[in-house]
Amino acid sequence: MKIDVNYQSESDTVEVTFHKSEFKTDQDSHLALNIVFTFAHNFDLEPEMEVETIQEILSMLEEENKEKFTFGFNEDGVEVDLAK
Repeated sequence: MKIDVNYQSESDTVEVTFHKSEFKTDQDSHLALNIVFTFAHNFDLEPEMEVETIQEILSMLEEENKEKFTFGFNEDGVEVDLAK
């Protein structure tokens, strides 16, 4: 699975972007969740997410005709953003 990772040093934020086209099997959702947990751990965060959360995001992408989603991590928490 290819992902885009962007670190912004001035705000101490990491953004991880997943592309819808990379999700071909259920195992890909498990991998994405593990990636999210890995980055969250770097900020001492414990997001309450499950594989179903990733699958719901993928469904929202389909509904809104979008191609990717980004998780943003910083000391304040985790945010998700859907992008075209």
